[in-house]
Amino acid sequence: AVIGPIYSIADIFEDPQYQARDTITTVDDPNLGRVRIQNAIPRLVDTPGQVRHLGGKLGQHNAEIFAELGHDAAELQALKEDGVI
Repeated sequence: AVIGPIYSIADIFEDPQYQARDTITTVDDPNLGRVRIQNAIPRLVDTPGQVRHLGGKLGQHNAEIFAELGHDAAELQALKEDGVI
């Protein structure tokens, strides 16, 4: 049987093994400042990857996605006004 501790997020951020393996990285975000998050996994030798940003703002791509789903700008606006999105 495999036995080990059950970690909270705080435990993971403080664990020496996670730190030694560079599993946690810090990313600068224009809205949140410096944020510690999980690094890119797996870490390949030739192309290890990196986290460049945290992602877009909530709803940033709604117009494009709803258009792909067949909804026009008027429907999108109605959903906004109704508090759906």
